[in-house]
Amino acid sequence: MATGGIFLTYNTHSNTGKNTALRIQTNAQLYGTKVYLPARMLNRDTITPETQGRIDAASVIVAFTLEPLSHALDSELRYAIQRNKPILVLYDQHVGITVDFGNYARVKQVELDYFNTDDTLRKVGAFLTEQNRISGNNKENREVGLETALLSIGLGLLALWAINRVAS
Repeated sequence: MATGGIFLTYNTHSNTGKNTALRIQTNAQLYGTKVYLPARMLNRDTITPETQGRIDAASVIVAFTLEPLSHALDSELRYAIQRNKPILVLYDQHVGITVDFGNYARVKQVELDYFNTDDTLRKVGAFLTEQNRISGNNKENREVGLETALLSIGLGLLALWAINRVAS
């Protein structure tokens, strides 16, 4: 499996997280950027070897935690820590931080501010840029920019979902 790209994960029963991740993956294919998703079709509560391979292949892990943490998402994040992967957690302000990383240093938890996505996007871009520098992957600015742009699409979709939820 080729290396690089984003492993994008979400809570097991989160339709919003899953649909957003699928849309980001579809857009990534249009621009030649790799986005891996968890393989949970048959085994919903434990991490599969296929998912482990996808985490291993990715250069960064991004998790949507829009609800309290599911066992599968927790297992994926724990595996990513074992593999020393940088992790970006985007969490819903109404749920709060649901992941305890202890003293793991390669993690950034960013509250999703649906009404100020610029600030969230700035934090996401800074994290991706910093992790690229630290890891020595030497991705081109274009590639880091594409990853940031893809996540901005996801943030926009989540903002639309949140606004629609408030309006309903």
